[in-house]
Amino acid sequence: MKKAFTFLSISCFLVLSSATKIIAQATTKEITDNFFLLFQKTPDKAIEYAFSTNKWMEQKPEVVTQVKTQLKGLTDMLGDCYGYDLISDNSITENLREIKYLIRYDREPLRFTFLLYKPKDKWEVLNFSFNENMDKEIEEAEKTK
Repeated sequence: MKKAFTFLSISCFLVLSSATKIIAQATTKEITDNFFLLFQKTPDKAIEYAFSTNKWMEQKPEVVTQVKTQLKGLTDMLGDCYGYDLISDNSITENLREIKYLIRYDREPLRFTFLLYKPKDKWEVLNFSFNENMDKEIEEAEKTK
């Protein structure tokens, strides 16, 4: 089970257009806070919300459905969800950030990674991935001791 759903990543490359429905937030924190508010109630709605910031996902609804299905399959095996903790928030540039969270489940934690991009004046989800293998974070934490 540990390796069955080891990694899923959906890359979302964005181009701004006024003709599309983009739900833009002022800050990366607003995007992730809204995601987790939805995730605690309805994980499917949280995934839809994350991808709604990307106009290209309207052209690929099957990708959103696939992510929802794979995440549900994994989380169903993990038991109850007890919340989330920030692992890291790295500014790669002033317009690109990688934010990682630990999601606490009965059986084991998951890691959610958001790559957020601001091409002009609005933050958008460029990439969202989840992974149950927390070995890298544990090794990094041990190095800082």
